[in-house]
Amino acid sequence: MQTETNSSAIVGLDVEITSMSEDRLDRKAYARKIAERIHTAGAGPSVVFGLTGPWGSGKSSVINMITEVLETEHSVEWSVTAFTPWSASNTVSLADEFYNAVASAMPPNAAGEKARTLLSAAAPTTIAVIKAAGVAFVEKHLGDGAIKDISEAAVDAAAEQAGGHSFTGRSDPFTKQFGTISDAISQVGKNVLVVVDDVDRLHADELLAVMKTVRLLGRFPHVHYLLSYDEKTVIDVLTRTDLANNDHDRARDYLEKIVQYPFELPPLRKSHLTTELRLQLKAIAQSHGIDYLTPTHQDSDPADTVYRTIPEEESLTLRRIYRLCNQVDVMLSLIGGEEIDLTDATVITYLRLHHSDLYRRLPRWRSALTRTSHIYFSSSTKEPTAEEWLGRIADVVRLEADAPLVRELYRVLRGLFPALPHLTGLFVLSSEAPLGVRLPAYFHRYFSFGMPEGDVSNASVQADFSNLLSSGQWAEPSIIQTAMTDPDIDFQVFQKVFNQVDEIRSASVENCISAAHKIAAEWSSTERGILSRWHKLIYLLLGRAITDAQASEDAQEIIDAFHKEFGLNAVLEVGHSKVEENFVDHARIREALRSVDEAMIEAVLNDLKIDRSPDERVHTSTLDYARYLDEQSWTKIRQATATLLNDGSRTQSDIAARFVSVALVNNGHGTVRKLRELETELFTYVIPREQWDLTDFPEPPDTQPDETEHTLPSCKALSSKRIRSMLTTHPTD
Repeated sequence: MQTETNSSAIVGLDVEITSMSEDRLDRKAYARKIAERIHTAGAGPSVVFGLTGPWGSGKSSVINMITEVLETEHSVEWSVTAFTPWSASNTVSLADEFYNAVASAMPPNAAGEKARTLLSAAAPTTIAVIKAAGVAFVEKHLGDGAIKDISEAAVDAAAEQAGGHSFTGRSDPFTKQFGTISDAISQVGKNVLVVVDDVDRLHADELLAVMKTVRLLGRFPHVHYLLSYDEKTVIDVLTRTDLANNDHDRARDYLEKIVQYPFELPPLRKSHLTTELRLQLKAIAQSHGIDYLTPTHQDSDPADTVYRTIPEEESLTLRRIYRLCNQVDVMLSLIGGEEIDLTDATVITYLRLHHSDLYRRLPRWRSALTRTSHIYFSSSTKEPTAEEWLGRIADVVRLEADAPLVRELYRVLRGLFPALPHLTGLFVLSSEAPLGVRLPAYFHRYFSFGMPEGDVSNASVQADFSNLLSSGQWAEPSIIQTAMTDPDIDFQVFQKVFNQVDEIRSASVENCISAAHKIAAEWSSTERGILSRWHKLIYLLLGRAITDAQASEDAQEIIDAFHKEFGLNAVLEVGHSKVEENFVDHARIREALRSVDEAMIEAVLNDLKIDRSPDERVHTSTLDYARYLDEQSWTKIRQATATLLNDGSRTQSDIAARFVSVALVNNGHGTVRKLRELETELFTYVIPREQWDLTDFPEPPDTQPDETEHTLPSCKALSSKRIRSMLTTHPTD
């Protein structure tokens, strides 16, 4: 079996192979058997062979291999010629094309020249025969007077002469001409195979004319025929003729009378189709400079996934594979190979080619298809069930909801969009592609045939990030630098950068540190500050530098420099990023961050000890640091708090005031800070519930506190109210 390691493919080129050496589908043996069977017909009466198979199944390639066997292994006995009836402009010109085809197969010797001359001279006579016989002429229907009509027609066509041979109605009736030509061909000493490919392309009158030509006018000894066609199509065409009069069985009987030895092309095995699809997709990947197997999905072969995704009842043929891959190639040419996922693009293209109505409906369903959690459906919006999705698909493709194809199409969609609900008994290969259509940031790329408005290409982001890593400086201009201060593109650019963080492996320590500081400078200058996501990238950049640091002091110096320039909150956010990349030493990073943890504990204790104004406490309050504290840190704070309570410098209500959260709220005129609630769970980390003392929490005034007043006294009043309520209502909780 020929494999893709020694085969090549041209993207989407639906061209038959020309020799056995190109066979990738294990059909050489089959072609040879047909060639040997034709060879045995040899010098006997004219035989019509047939090669049947669906459109796009590779019949023309098999014909070329049959031809190769006859012309290379039996060249002394055989000559092969092609008769292309569908290239003729009308049924009358078919005869001229036919006889010229047979004549071209005659050898370049005296006997061959004589036969060629007679065949050329017979063409106009046969044209007249066809005129007299009419489109309904078939052998079994030749009645009284038919031969007379044919002969008289031949007389009218006798004006042309060739090579000294004159065929006229008086001297050489048609039957005698046929005999003369037959004798001449017999003297040649060579058999002829006339190949008639793509018979199923013909219209009804053309098809009947070819059948008559082969069955009646070309039955010369030593001349045999190989007709290639899709049997279903040919029978359907014959059924619509006057000959069959819409009788399907009659049409089949007629075809069987014409073709004595039909050979059915065996269906391609799944392994062959998958191999061909793989060759095509690999050629596309190579053409667009992308990896066929993505680094994160080495075990997910695109060809296997696509083949298993497409509904079984719409199985791929060679022609469908070439058409599909041709369109995928065009799609990637318009948007760029690095901008979408190859597998998802192929499946989406399949939907566009074979289920265009469903394909066009997908953008309307974008929000449901690309959601990442159930929060997109409010309590008043019911999430569609799998059965309801089946109904939607059925309406679009105009089938019943229980039709097998509807269920299969849902399987295709759920493979692309895992957010769709599970359907019992349905096996799905869900996409996890980094650039998949399931992701909101990339969805529209699969339907726009170009970069959508407002989108940022992967290629531009990749080039910008590569420049930053190689130089430690921003490009001019820099799409990443711009995105960090532009909320419209910030998220999508971050995703694209994070998809290529593996490049950090090869960057120098100096450039990693410089890049981290460049990004942090933009990141910390935005209003979103530490709430943005860029801290994960900074963690990897600094982590790479710390991992390669020669000594612990060098690693500590990297953290201290960042801490000094960007402050405690920034270094905490970076240091506590949850990133799992394996090219950094996470344990060494945590070790270098110990000094930062100590600074954080000191900041919390400072907040507990000193009464500060709301503005002074912004981003430096106990609750701002609570999410970074581990058990060891909480223990130190708890011990320090106990000391403050014991020496009387603080009351429990003073400490509780630090655990009242403040939220940012839009009041219609702008964003204001508003008291939210006492974070009781965190408060119990510092003062356990069993140690709460009701006398330490003064009863607040009856008036409702102003929630926009978030001074420490206001926080103290809110926390006291909450603690007193808990102690008096549920004293044992």
